[in-house]
Amino acid sequence: MKLGTILPAMLLGLLLAACGGGNNASTSNTGDSGGAGNTAKEPAKEEPAKPDPAKDRQAVADKILKAYTDLDSSGVLALFKAEEHEKAKSRMVREIDDIKKKAGTVKVESSKIEEREGKFYLVATLIFDVAGENSSKTRESQLILHEGKWYLSFER
Repeated sequence: MKLGTILPAMLLGLLLAACGGGNNASTSNTGDSGGAGNTAKEPAKEEPAKPDPAKDRQAVADKILKAYTDLDSSGVLALFKAEEHEKAKSRMVREIDDIKKKAGTVKVESSKIEEREGKFYLVATLIFDVAGENSSKTRESQLILHEGKWYLSFER
C-alpha cells in the first residue's frame, strides 16, 4: 500500500477511536451516540447546598409557631442565642406551658417575615383560646443571624 492510502485510513481509524468507534450499537435503546451514556455510570458530583437566608429565617419562624400551636415549649430555647434563654423562659416557655396546663389552644391567624431597615422581623397574630376565652395577640420577634445561624431575638 502506498502512503496516500494508509494515511487516510489511519486518520479514519483514529477518528473512530476518539469518537467511541464506528458502530455504536448497544443493548440499550437510548439513541445516544458517543460517550454521553458513560457519564450516567459515574457517581454524581453534588455541590453542597448553598444557604438560602429566606428559607432559613422561615424555618425558625415555622418552629416557634409550631411550638405555640402544638403547645410544646421543649424546642423554644434552641431558637434563641444562649444570652437570651432567660428571657425566652420567662416569656414564651412560661406562656406556652401555662396555656397547656389550662387545656387551652393556640392557632396562627397570620404570620409573615418583614424586612425593615435591613432587619428581619417575624410578625404573627395568634388566637388564644384559654378557659373558654378567646383573645388575639400580635407578636413580633426579630430574626438575627449569628455565626451563620438564624435565631429569634428580643432585641429591637
